[in-house]
Amino acid sequence: MQSPLSGAPVAGPSRIVVRDSGRIHVIKVRDIEWISACGNYVEIHAGETRCLHRGGLRELLERLSTDQFVRLQRSLAVHRDKVCQVETVGKGRYLLHMRSGASLPTQLPVGEIRRALLLEAA
Repeated sequence: MQSPLSGAPVAGPSRIVVRDSGRIHVIKVRDIEWISACGNYVEIHAGETRCLHRGGLRELLERLSTDQFVRLQRSLAVHRDKVCQVETVGKGRYLLHMRSGASLPTQLPVGEIRRALLLEAA
């Protein structure tokens, strides 16, 4: 995200507020592990917290710092620092192992996964 006036990078928010099933969740952005698209909603996974947020994945990623999150496929974005391992599970299929112990499937070419995860935040 860049400032419209100076063009300098602008840090994303440190927290987001999400309404889900009559509750309001305040989630620290650094605690979000991954975000997955679910129709007109996104499911946010942050530690023990899982909640639905009305809106698209692209919209939410625009609000957050793109330096921290990597979109690995149309319906999945992960927090770069929360991925601890990438495992091959078949021809062109991979599992991303998250620090929480969760495993996320992706078919993105491994070279693109490496580039996305290893890029240092600018």
